[in-house]
Amino acid sequence: MEFLLTLIISSVVLWFVFLRRHGRGPRAYICRKQNCYDDKSYKKKFIQVPIMRGFKLKLLTKLMSSLFGNIWLVKYINAEAEFFDFRRTSFEELPTFYPTAYLQVKHDDEKSFTHADVENLIHGSQKSENFKFVSMSQILSHYKNGTITPSQLAEKTLRILGRMRKYNIIVDFDAENLKKMAAASTDRYRDKRTLSPIDGIFVVIKDEYPATGLTCSSGTTFIGRNSCKEDCAMVARLRELGAIVFAVANMHEFGLGTNGNNVNKGYGRCHNPYNENHFTGGSSSGSAAAVASGIVPVALGTDGGGSIRIPSSYCGVVGLKPTFGRLSSAKMHSHANTVSHCGPICGNVRDTAAMFSLLAGADQRFPEGTNQPKVILPKLKENLDGLKIGIDRRFFEDCTEEVLEHCNRALHHLERSGAEIVDLEIAELNECSVAHRITILSEMTTSAQKDYDNHYDEWTLPNRMLFEMGNHITAVDYVQANKQRTRMLGIIREVFEQVDVIVTPTCAHAAPKVHPGDVKYGAANANQDTMNMRFSTLGNFTGIPGISIPVGYNDSNLPIGFQIMASWWREDLIFQVAEYLENKIKLKRPSVYFNLVDE
Repeated sequence: MEFLLTLIISSVVLWFVFLRRHGRGPRAYICRKQNCYDDKSYKKKFIQVPIMRGFKLKLLTKLMSSLFGNIWLVKYINAEAEFFDFRRTSFEELPTFYPTAYLQVKHDDEKSFTHADVENLIHGSQKSENFKFVSMSQILSHYKNGTITPSQLAEKTLRILGRMRKYNIIVDFDAENLKKMAAASTDRYRDKRTLSPIDGIFVVIKDEYPATGLTCSSGTTFIGRNSCKEDCAMVARLRELGAIVFAVANMHEFGLGTNGNNVNKGYGRCHNPYNENHFTGGSSSGSAAAVASGIVPVALGTDGGGSIRIPSSYCGVVGLKPTFGRLSSAKMHSHANTVSHCGPICGNVRDTAAMFSLLAGADQRFPEGTNQPKVILPKLKENLDGLKIGIDRRFFEDCTEEVLEHCNRALHHLERSGAEIVDLEIAELNECSVAHRITILSEMTTSAQKDYDNHYDEWTLPNRMLFEMGNHITAVDYVQANKQRTRMLGIIREVFEQVDVIVTPTCAHAAPKVHPGDVKYGAANANQDTMNMRFSTLGNFTGIPGISIPVGYNDSNLPIGFQIMASWWREDLIFQVAEYLENKIKLKRPSVYFNLVDE
């Protein structure tokens, strides 16, 4: 009897453990038909994961990397983050791994432009007599008139940097090289042989742009701690134009976060110039704060999920994510190659348009951008007659009341501009957000794999959590997400057959207040990150260009950003709409601000 019982139990165990099909079987699937985009539902979602900080965050991070975490906890968190949503979706589409499928567009009005055309763009009028960030036009006028030289501005900038250390905006700079470059530019102005319309303009770069003589560490304590030996493509281009690249801006560690809180030694939380008790946004935190505080008129950032537009919104400046591939990422520290974009952050729209125009162009070292048409300089005028502006009000209104109030005011300005406001419903926006999250976390986890294993204890706690989550995303999840990308490319192509631009808030809320527990260890706040990225991911996943401009301020003097997106390669249209709005908005001076030319 005992033998028979043992045999039965052993047989059952053998069946369930070794022979029975595990975790599969007939089930219901969502079937997505190719080129059929009828599901236009939109759901406001809240991720059911509590905020973790301090001891709770340390404990959770330990658990997630344990056997228990790998067997159950990480899978539970990933399910709450909707990372498994596409496992029961059947797509007819093939995956698209780079958002270039519909980018072979040419325009009848495309033409080359001269440096004189860009100079005219830079020196165009800014109508408002209210506060304005110091523009390239002001600086360049001083250079040409001889009232200020690049060398004098270099000395002043170094004094400002000394006073700004506590704000953790700049993490590395080369004072001696700054003086040398400024002296060379001063000589060129004296001899009337400047290299371009931006000769002598000071530029700060995010900690992902390799530049000779500066470190490039991606916000970590262990990557690239020695000075770089060569320039990446964008820095090399700036130097060819005579711009002065002299400092590295703070960023969220590895670009994997949206609040700009880098708790690593040598970085620290970057302070928001409008209210230092609030976050700057990330991951290009220092780049946006450097412009907002007046250190420079121009900074470069990168944007894989809003990382230019989010901090630009929080810090009240203008940030552009161009069309995917428009600016070369050659020789960059790029950790999410299919969604990441280089772009400028400036104090006004004209400066942003000028910098973009001079930096854009094909680079054979960056194949994803070699099929692009020539840059179209924006036609900036006093009205928007004939333009069709699209708005999905369900999406547009998925934000806090204060953000909606200011963005509605911006929309009212556009309604009086001569443009036609077109109501539309964009299909599969929720699916786009999930697919983007799967894609960017998969790519960043893959990029960090060696350093995560070899420097585990040196990573910040929130990023350890994210990498554990990323390690549980499967190849099936990634391929399915990029089948959704194929669908989104088709959906957006149809949208731009109806309208010229789409408008949304930039972020669903203004810059959050810093919790005391965030400063030492950071925090894991999934819903805050989701709200930050809500309106950004569409542009990253499909590659369409988007710009954030400030359109108001809340009761705490924190800026509210407004986003304008256009079809691939049509940056000229978003500049046109952005500059029209800029002339209608009264800007406020940040609490921490240095005027480079007048003080």
